[in-house]
Amino acid sequence: MTASPPATIRIILIEDNPEYRRALSMAMEHSPGFEMVEKFGTAEQALADLRASGLSKRVDVILLDLGLPKMQGLESIPWLQKFAPEARIIVLTQSDKKRM
Repeated sequence: MTASPPATIRIILIEDNPEYRRALSMAMEHSPGFEMVEKFGTAEQALADLRASGLSKRVDVILLDLGLPKMQGLESIPWLQKFAPEARIIVLTQSDKKRM
């Protein structure tokens, strides 16, 4: 017997670009079934909050940018898994480089 998913998917966002962070937050706020629990500009901020506040007990999904300042998104994944072991991590990335 499997547990049914929560009625509301609780999300934290780790994205250094303030405009993109704001746009994703607005999209989540206007989407039924999703709750933006917290937003962070760096992996370090998110990890400090997860460690200090027990936020991991309230997080279902972590939206993670790869190109973060200082600690990169990829580098933060093992730490996020340690402090939020039940959360699923979805990697977000964008590039303004043109494909050839």
